[in-house]
Amino acid sequence: MFDVWTKEEHLAKWWGPQGFTTNFHKFEMKPGGTLEFIMYIPDSVDFPNTNVFAEIVKSERIVFKHTVFPHFVATASFEELDGKTKLTYCTVFEESAATFDQVKTYAAPSAEQTRLFIENGIDVSEAHTCEDTLEDYFKKIAEGVGIA
Repeated sequence: MFDVWTKEEHLAKWWGPQGFTTNFHKFEMKPGGTLEFIMYIPDSVDFPNTNVFAEIVKSERIVFKHTVFPHFVATASFEELDGKTKLTYCTVFEESAATFDQVKTYAAPSAEQTRLFIENGIDVSEAHTCEDTLEDYFKKIAEGVGIA
């Protein structure tokens, strides 16, 4: 699970909400490194994103700061339980409560899509940018099939 979060070739396959495509422009997976990408939705607005990694502890934790609006610090924690990986994702916003309320109208559904995809190994929508269920994607990684 940690590799799916820390390797560009994997992250590009599942990062982003339903209907979006994500193109990475800078991917420096190290403390102080930058992750720059644009999320595209067909025939609509582009959403540029810039994150700076604050902490990376292999197989345990990734902490990054989203440096463009809305500003937040996110932590993804990984814990091995009974042969599976428990993922805990926490985001702390820096803006006002009113801004948070506005952001969560679109961020919460997107986060839920990603959570279901990761947790249940299902593609939550045919329109989702993910090409496989997470379970199928992990099988392809193990077999070295179709991973480019």
